[in-house]
Amino acid sequence: MENKFECKADGCGYCKKWLRACVGWIHCDLSGCGAPCPGCINSSPLENPAYIRGFICPDFAAIAKKMDGTTTSTTPGTTGASSAAKGTAHTVVAGDTLGKIAARYGTTVDALAAINGIKNKNLIRVGQVIYLTEAAAAVAKLARLGVINSPDYWQQAAASGKVKYLDRLLVKAAEKITKAGPRSSTVANAVGALVAAGVIDTPDYWLANYSTFPSLDALLCALGGAVK
Repeated sequence: MENKFECKADGCGYCKKWLRACVGWIHCDLSGCGAPCPGCINSSPLENPAYIRGFICPDFAAIAKKMDGTTTSTTPGTTGASSAAKGTAHTVVAGDTLGKIAARYGTTVDALAAINGIKNKNLIRVGQVIYLTEAAAAVAKLARLGVINSPDYWQQAAASGKVKYLDRLLVKAAEKITKAGPRSSTVANAVGALVAAGVIDTPDYWLANYSTFPSLDALLCALGGAVK
């Protein structure tokens, strides 16, 4: 199917950027901005086909593979954790304890308890997601608040180490943000808001590097809008 995209928001840019990156995702919010493009926000192809034609759902596994060579498929011997989640999260299965999980991933019970806000270290439940890093937990919180809509993408990005200081940005932002807000109109405005909120102290770095990683600009705009 030919992927044709039609957006009614003049000068938006974000949708077209993600059309190239994800081959037809219908909303800008995949990028992490938390605010879909004005031309798409109030409609789906079924509700108003005038906005978008030729849409498909992005292949998250393919995106992750392009990032760092991993996929999100579950492989033998990884019960309770997908290959992509090995460095970011573990889903509790019967027989798990926090000690077993810590040993499996080379961390400590105290660290996991702190990251996940677990008060009783002897009590975890089947199906509970245990985040293995502060950045992964931060991304999960931001997703729950509606600030970002692609947590797997940003957890993988933070774990890959390809964006310097990204993990610190996410953790500090999650500490400050309590709800989603309108996306900042420019990266400069977003960075200014993040500096004012005490989330970042190296604005020159982010202004110089926001275009070096897919959708980092949109993430900054989402975070900057939410800390206002």
